[in-house]
Order: sequence, then structure tokens, then C-alpha cells
Amino acid sequence: MLTRLFICIFLTTRAHAGNITNSNDTTSSTTSAPDFLSGNPVIDNELLKISESCLNNRDNELLAGDILKHRSARTLSTNLISISSMDIGLAELRRSLNFAPLPPWKPYNNTEPSEQELAAAPSLEAYYDLVEPISAVQSLDNEFFFEKNIVTAIAFIDKRLPSVRLVFRRSATSKWMHKKCQRGGVNGNKCFCKPCRLKRCMDVGMKTEKFQYNRDSILFPDDHITTITPSLSLFVGRPEFLLFCEDPTYRTYSTFNPKILIDVNNLILEASKILDQGCQLPIQAETQLKKLNFGYNLLKFDSENVKTLENFGQAEFLDIIEYYFIKVVKWMMHFDEFRKMEKDVQMKLIQTTWHVWSKIHKCVTTVQFRKSQINPKPTQKVLRNMLMDREKGSLDTSWMSDYPQEYVTRYMLSQNYYDFDIMLAIEKLDPSDIELTYMFAQLCFEYAGKRFQGEIQKVTDHFQQILSNDLHEYYVKEQRRPRYVHRLNELMKVNNLVQRSIWETRPNRELGRVFNVLKIGFSHPEMFMDSGFY
Repeated sequence: MLTRLFICIFLTTRAHAGNITNSNDTTSSTTSAPDFLSGNPVIDNELLKISESCLNNRDNELLAGDILKHRSARTLSTNLISISSMDIGLAELRRSLNFAPLPPWKPYNNTEPSEQELAAAPSLEAYYDLVEPISAVQSLDNEFFFEKNIVTAIAFIDKRLPSVRLVFRRSATSKWMHKKCQRGGVNGNKCFCKPCRLKRCMDVGMKTEKFQYNRDSILFPDDHITTITPSLSLFVGRPEFLLFCEDPTYRTYSTFNPKILIDVNNLILEASKILDQGCQLPIQAETQLKKLNFGYNLLKFDSENVKTLENFGQAEFLDIIEYYFIKVVKWMMHFDEFRKMEKDVQMKLIQTTWHVWSKIHKCVTTVQFRKSQINPKPTQKVLRNMLMDREKGSLDTSWMSDYPQEYVTRYMLSQNYYDFDIMLAIEKLDPSDIELTYMFAQLCFEYAGKRFQGEIQKVTDHFQQILSNDLHEYYVKEQRRPRYVHRLNELMKVNNLVQRSIWETRPNRELGRVFNVLKIGFSHPEMFMDSGFY
């Protein structure tokens, strides 16, 4: 009986925020909050937002799915808002009860469940499914709308009037939170009155966000396995008092599991040969920036020859390192000022910037791939003209770490935390090839200068000054855009976001080295600083 009473309380306390009236200009409608919502300033504020809202002709068109114009869309808006609000209310009720989402529309069933059916319900959710107040307009018997029309309307309401959903989420908030002590502060330490008792609970940390579900043992499925989180010493594989011991005489976790050494001497030797040979073809261009852009065009994303990367293991890891390192060497050789430098300075700059170049190149090529697709997935990313889907592809981490794959994958993803923001900014900016070339060069030279300071920084600052002057000519003469400050500012925002992603993930890499998350060693470790693999 207590379960049924709980369901009935939720079904009967439904808030109606009022109707929204529409006109060709601006109109508004007012409504008063129900008695059970009065006294709650949060709900009052949300209801005020709803009552002061108005929909113009364009809003009505979007509400109707952008398939009808002005008057026709306005005719349907009232019914769409009414049905959508009912669906939002039921969805939030199910969410608060930790039930499954609303099922797809079904034929309308107007028969009431019998007492025997209610008594035979195997669970609280099954009981709720029997008594859920689904009306005919929320079923396949709706004579005016398809279910997809309501889905579109709900998406519009969530964006245009988020207060509607917020009001329906009020059930976990008590009106007693906003009332004063009923005893005037007398015997406050004993918390005799209800507001004082609730206030004390809130002061010690009681929050609706901390609600825990499925705590009752009878709710656990038969195949549920209770696991205990291992201690740090058990997880790492060292005794607790020797957790951070670096004594080589003691056989610790690192000595039992030695690092895999990756020798990149041959890769550096190949890069040295390319530096000695110079550019393969003579470059004819007016500015240094255009010469670099010529090199960038040779490395552009080829959407017609994209291969799918199904398995990512040690061979693929080494192949990607080799690909980007050599590509950066060839790209740099298109810059006259770079070719004038001493060979050791050239190699130092390349070893420092290749992984920064590869980071933004992955983001740019992924954006270009998504633009060429009809329904791109956020889990897809392009690496050296190969498509990798985290949902379909498999990642082998056994060779690089002795930790479980789940933890290693999460650690690796933490190095690319800002990639989604970077790709979103690039997609919104839609830079030209010249602008992309400048972004690549500015980002690499700025990173190298800040990392080494001194003479290296003077060199990289000189490089940036030359490229900045070339970009100025590009905007003023070719684009005929003398007022390009705002555009340049947007370009720098993307580059600053990339640098921020490198700086802010350094603590994660330091913790990874402390706990030996990756057992990879390199013959030239300075080449992989800030790359996420060292």
C-alpha cells in the first residue's frame, strides 16, 4: 500500500505553468502558481520566466518542425505545447523514480487495470506502467500529430523554455527549506520544528544530487556481482610503505614489469637525410606563408581514400609517430627561414613541435571528414588519413601498460580532453588553407619558444613576425579585408585552446609517471615531452 500511495502522490501533483499565447508581435500570458508550489522562490522564478515568455512567428514555425508558415504553425502551437508539456512531465516523473524513459507511442488503451493486475505487478516500475496517465493524444490514436512532431516540439521547448522542464523537476525540493523557524529560534539546538530539522540536514551535506538508487538488496538482479574497489597498493602492485620507492635494489613493480624501449634513432636519421636533401620540388610563391601553404596542401585530408582503422596496437602506434614526424620535417622544409638555420637547431625544433602539429592536424582533418559525411559520429576521429571509431575499433593496451584497458583508455582520453572544443571552434571558424597554415606555424613556433626560451625563442619570434606580415598582406590585398582584427582574434582563440589543452593535462601526465601507467621508454625522451606518451 505504501508503494501505491507513493505513486499516487506523484501522479496527482502535476504543475501547469499556464498557456502561452501567441501573436504576430509580442504578447504575454500570466498565471499563478499552484498552492503546493507557493513559497518556493526557485519555482516562482521559473514560473515567472514561463509567464513572461512569448512566441513570435519564427518560434511557431520551429515548434511545428519548420514545415509550416506563420498562421498555420500558430494554429498548431497550442496543442503541440500542451502535448509536449505532458510528455516532459511524465519523462521527469520517470527520471525522478529512476524508471526507464517513456516508451514509443502505442495504440490507446482506455481500460483501467484491475485490482488483480495491480496486485500481481512484480515491481514498482511495472505497477507504474499500469497506472501511468497516458492520454489519447499521447498515443498512435492521435488524429493530428505523429510522435516525431512531438519530439521536435519537446526539443524546441527545452531550448526556448527550459523552465518548463525545471518546474517539473521540483518534486525533490521541499517548501520547508525556505521557511523560518516556527519557534522563533527557541530550542534551536534541539531542532524541534521541521524547518530547523531540515536545515540541519542540509548543513551537513544532504542534497538531492546524492540520492542513491538500487540500494535495496531485493532489487539486485540475480547475476549482480558485488566488487570491492582494490586498495592502492593492491592496484599498483607494491606494498603501501614502498609505494613510491625508487631503490633499484628492491624489486618493485617497475623491475618486475620493465619498460618497453622504443628506439627512434632510425627515424631521426631519416629526418636528417630529408634536411640534407631539401625540398623535392622548387617552390614558387610570393610570400613565406604561401610556401608553407604549398607544403600543407601536400598533406591535406583525402576524403576519397579514407581507410578504416579497426585495430589499434603497437604497430599502428609506431606508424602514426613515424608518419607525423616525417610529415612535419617535409612541411618545415618549405619555409626559407627554417632552412637557413643550423641543422641541430632545425632538428631541435622538429623534435619539439611534431606532436603539437599532429594534435591540431588530427582535429582539422576530423572536422573536414565530418563535413563530408551526412551523419558523422562524435566517436570518429581521423589519424593520418585513417578513420578510427571508438565504438567499433579495438584498442590493444597490453603492450604499453599492465593496468586494465579501461583505466589506460581513460588515461589516454584525458590527454585529449579539449579536442571536442577545438574541433567545434574550427568547424565554426571554417578557416581557409592560408589561415590553417598560419595557425599550424604560429602554434608550433609559439610552443617551442615558450619551452626553450633564450635563443630559440628569439628565432621562433622572428619566424612568427615574418608569417604575421605575410598574413597581413593576404587579408589586405587578396581578401580585401583591412579590418581583420576580429578574424585574427578567432584564429588565436583556437590556438590558445590547443596550448591550454597541453598545459592543463601536464598534471595527469605527471601522475601517470608516478604510478607507471605507461611502461613505454624512448631513446630520445625529450622528443615526446607533452605528447601524452611520456
